[in-house]
Amino acid sequence: MFVDGIVERALNFGSQTLMDDAYVGIEKALHVSNNKNNMGISKGMAVIQEELQGIAVCHNWPCPERKDNQLQPRHLEEFHGTTLFDQFARVVCKTDCIVRKEVFETWAMALHVHDHFPESTRFTDIAAGHGLLSWALLLLNEERTAICIDRRMPKTADKLRKGFLRKWPNLEDRWDYVEGKLEFIEPAPSTLLVGVHCCGPLSDKIVDLAILGNSPLALVPCCHTVRQLTKEQRQDIRNECYTLADFVDSLRIQRLRDANFDVIEGSIPKEFTPKNRIILGTPPHKDHHPTVQTPVDNDTIAQLARGVPEFTIPVGDTPEAKASVRSIAGRDAANLRKGHSRSLCLSLFQPPGPEPLTPDQIAVVANTLREDVAAWSSFVDKEGFLYKDGRICRTYRLIYRTKGEDVMTKEHAKEVHIELCHRIPVVFPGAEVRQIPR
Repeated sequence: MFVDGIVERALNFGSQTLMDDAYVGIEKALHVSNNKNNMGISKGMAVIQEELQGIAVCHNWPCPERKDNQLQPRHLEEFHGTTLFDQFARVVCKTDCIVRKEVFETWAMALHVHDHFPESTRFTDIAAGHGLLSWALLLLNEERTAICIDRRMPKTADKLRKGFLRKWPNLEDRWDYVEGKLEFIEPAPSTLLVGVHCCGPLSDKIVDLAILGNSPLALVPCCHTVRQLTKEQRQDIRNECYTLADFVDSLRIQRLRDANFDVIEGSIPKEFTPKNRIILGTPPHKDHHPTVQTPVDNDTIAQLARGVPEFTIPVGDTPEAKASVRSIAGRDAANLRKGHSRSLCLSLFQPPGPEPLTPDQIAVVANTLREDVAAWSSFVDKEGFLYKDGRICRTYRLIYRTKGEDVMTKEHAKEVHIELCHRIPVVFPGAEVRQIPR
């Protein structure tokens, strides 16, 4: 291959001049292949792997002792080339907030997604974290728009945003970050769902979303666990020569195929990350709407995560959906949503009976206390605590939210909570609040 030839000559002869030639040759190869892909011509996985091999050689990767080092401004000289990757990496260096390995694995994922879904001009980066992948994908296609979604928007996301917009200010209107739960997402056939290193069951929920919305999918699973398997499936692993990761991911792939998705597997070079399988799923015809149960949390406040009021995130590639996302995106909007809710815990000795009081029963009582306050409840503990006197104590999380535009203050929430503590023993004889706030 073109890149292999130049790099091999440089390494064999140990010549700095030849290594400089390698940089130039690789930059030309990457430039040509990126232009082809922008015209809608797929390069294929073999060519992408060759590009990534060239990047690895140019930057002395892998380098185990440095892979978890945070890139800083002093590392700028390591990315002195003119390729888009080098420009991307230099911006990351200036932000001083991302570890080295993430730059390489993120760029590798971006190349695969860019190649496999050349016609996808809107994508959602689920469990986005810093949002680094979104910036890589935006740079690879000037027509793309991005939505990053995560339960918490880290400060590093703000740093990256400032850094990339300083270099490419034209990206500002193409990027949004919404703080919210996965369950808030309304998937659509027009929008690609992307998830990188999505731990355990989160990967399964993203598969559910893709099937629900008939949406294209690019997923790198992570943190495989037997806890999500049935007893029969665990026995299958023992009987066959499967690794846990292979077995769990094969189930995910089969679910997509059962929903008539066309699925292929790709991979990020192992030198970049050991969790390197990419599941690339193309949905059936857009008019086909498979039936799947909407993914929900086990508790009764799946639409109210940690005090954040219910809302939806329509990720479709339409003007209406984009306007809706823009209205709820950003840190200011997230802080405003949080300001309407407060969360407090309630430990309750259970009344006599075979079953504990349900969160719904607690919420019903809480919602009778104030006309201007709505309340939700969920279990905090998975099981009750059995005291020596035979009593069982369960802990509930109560979330209080104002029904209007007023901010729910801590003092207001505490007042309602104390009323609830006094009211519960009246409604449920035998129940006793373990400790009433003062």
